[in-house]
Amino acid sequence: SEKNSGQMAQKFSFSKVFGPETTQKEFFQGCIMQPVKDLLKGQSRLIFTYGLTNSGKTYTFQGTEENIGILPRTLNVLFDSLQERLYTKMNLKPHRSREYLRLSPHQEKEEVASKSALLRQIKEVAMQNDSYDGSLTNSLNIPEFEESMKDCEQASLNMDNNIKFSVWV
Repeated sequence: SEKNSGQMAQKFSFSKVFGPETTQKEFFQGCIMQPVKDLLKGQSRLIFTYGLTNSGKTYTFQGTEENIGILPRTLNVLFDSLQERLYTKMNLKPHRSREYLRLSPHQEKEEVASKSALLRQIKEVAMQNDSYDGSLTNSLNIPEFEESMKDCEQASLNMDNNIKFSVWV
């Protein structure tokens, strides 16, 4: 920051500037893939968007069904890389920011029932929306999403087996 005639002027520097014709894939490869690789090597990383309202932050992060953004691409790389190490039981639950609770068999059954009820409710709402206007706008269309993921980077990155990960979805 510099003080200029009583006002604070901030200077920014950029390592790269992407033009309006840049694709989601090019942006991901040029800006996001390296921090994801670093994360899988045990480094801490934060990726955030900053900008004016309606400047494309949500589009950049989420994308569309046809042109997925950096969040689905990042999750794809993470899960492709961790697939041999995924824990599929439902007896762990996140607690605070860096801890987890081990659930009893009874609590696990409650979690499974809660998940099933939530997924059933989401499906019912999607079906109701579909009956009103014939489309599923703003909801996930699984076949189209899977098709768009085929274009996504199929990257399974090498990792140190001593590093532990928690990705809660």
